[in-house]
Amino acid sequence: MLHRSVFVSFIFLLISSNNSAGQSLIQNGGFEQLSSCPSAPGDINLSIPWNAAGGSSDLFAFCYVNPGSPGCNDVGVPINFAGNAQAHSGSCYAGIISYRSTSVSRSYLQIPISQTLTKDSLYRVNAWIRRSSGSKFATNSLGFAFSTAPLNQSGSSPILVPPQLEITQVLADTSNWFLYEDYYVATGIESYLTIGNFRDDPSTNFVNFGVAPNNCVTMNELAYYYVDDISLQKVTESLSISGDTLLCTGESTTLIGFSTTQGYWSTQALPTDTLANGNNVLSITPANTTAYLWHGLGNTIPVTVYVNPPPSFSLGADTTVCSNDTIPLSVNLAGVNYLWSTGSTASSIDATAPGIYILTVSLKGCEVRDTITISDKPVPPIVLNQDTTVCKGVKEVTLDAGIASTYLWYPGGESTQLITVTDPGIYSVQTVLANGCDNSASVRIAELCEDLLFVPGAFTPNGDGKNDVFYAQGTGIFDLNIAIFNRWGQQVFESSAITVPWDGTFNGKDCPSGNYSYIIKYTGNGPGNKPKPKTTYGTFILFR
Repeated sequence: MLHRSVFVSFIFLLISSNNSAGQSLIQNGGFEQLSSCPSAPGDINLSIPWNAAGGSSDLFAFCYVNPGSPGCNDVGVPINFAGNAQAHSGSCYAGIISYRSTSVSRSYLQIPISQTLTKDSLYRVNAWIRRSSGSKFATNSLGFAFSTAPLNQSGSSPILVPPQLEITQVLADTSNWFLYEDYYVATGIESYLTIGNFRDDPSTNFVNFGVAPNNCVTMNELAYYYVDDISLQKVTESLSISGDTLLCTGESTTLIGFSTTQGYWSTQALPTDTLANGNNVLSITPANTTAYLWHGLGNTIPVTVYVNPPPSFSLGADTTVCSNDTIPLSVNLAGVNYLWSTGSTASSIDATAPGIYILTVSLKGCEVRDTITISDKPVPPIVLNQDTTVCKGVKEVTLDAGIASTYLWYPGGESTQLITVTDPGIYSVQTVLANGCDNSASVRIAELCEDLLFVPGAFTPNGDGKNDVFYAQGTGIFDLNIAIFNRWGQQVFESSAITVPWDGTFNGKDCPSGNYSYIIKYTGNGPGNKPKPKTTYGTFILFR
């Protein structure tokens, strides 16, 4: 079926003129810019402009040199008191506590946003997070809190404010960095971002992985996470839809929603009920015309899938015919459009060759196809002959019409499979095969008499009656002249008649045994049987 496809696209600009999309509003998001190298835990302030929201958070850097055995003060990269991990990029990262088994304890990362957020503008948050390999516990509830003023932690207690964004699953992987990406619609004038666990212990899900090997025994009490490459970008939300929107009854379609942020599908009738789908892909078989909505974070675009009853017709069953037969194909429906695979838009065509014929009928935008395959009965081609020349009295050709039930040759009227041709002309044959199909072929036979010249390589003029004379012989040869020379170049014989041989003497005396050469000039056949002068050279041996 051929359906109508739709592509609907809307771009919702949520960008102010003071900031371009793609520029991060988090300065030093990879913690690479240091005022000095950290020397112990709690040095997050050395990665300007980061701070610990009044508490204590850690900075890990490759520049740190451990003065002794690794221990609870080691803040190097990759080996440090919390485990062993390379930075996601660069050579530095931060670390925070999300849970402590022996007391209620948290630590946070806080930074002033380089530009105050704009009300109703859309922002994308990215952060790379990894549980430290020395961490005994893992938790969920790592959150991102936007505020108009700095948040302040009291001691090591949790900052109990609801974060706008939060990781709900437990992050347990210690081997790989996890990319957290989410979106935030600003309420206006937010100027700070704080990262950490903003929930108390009863509201925090944690998993105990047992004693982990590490360089600091304190880690057996902690859920500890490395954080790197944090970014905050103002984005443009662009929504679009593609897919077939014109269906026949019983057909399915797949609508694909595209978004530069996030999205979900619903029907227009129930806009708050999310339809089950594979991410942005909606596969549906609507019974009736239905309107759907593709929702972004702050915007929605509609699309309607139209369902029409299809026309009904048939081209008939597949059939087999002789290759030279014509089969009429016809459909008669009211108010429809026709399109044959031959390109015809008529209601009927004549199928003059075997093949697959497809008719597409459209009615009110709904298209239906039917196909008929017309096969031909095998009719092997007749190859009468590759040699199409004769020479009367010298050369003839045999023409073979192949295997068939009956034969009729022209112009002779023969009824056999093979005929022998001695004269030039046009010869044709009509056959009827065993499957009832007719076949025919013709060939033009031309006359071409090739000249053939034979010159012996030796002779023995010893009077025994065998090979006593030397002469050239052949067919199609005219006006021959032969001259024979001894090894000194002296001409010892010449004749202008092909029937006059040389007896091996010169001036009445026998010529000695040895090599002799000859020059033969004659007239032979050229293109189109036209006379053509020719010359040939050679040597032979006289034996006595």
